[in-house]
Amino acid sequence: MTDERKDQLTAEADGLIEGRNAVIEALRTEASIDKIFIQKGEVDKTLGHIASKAKAQRISHPITKKYPNE
Repeated sequence: MTDERKDQLTAEADGLIEGRNAVIEALRTEASIDKIFIQKGEVDKTLGHIASKAKAQRISHPITKKYPNE
């Protein structure tokens, strides 16, 4: 098993969702979400949509320099 796959399995076990499409799907299904991290400097239509949905659902969505687990 690759290190990347191990990290992915660990993230899933910790209840983390990574990736734009996965986050959008979680927002769409109104899953229980505590916080969404958006990396500083990343700007596009999809991230704007995620931030907008998070704000509407009153989910914290800080802009960070790095992902919190790095």
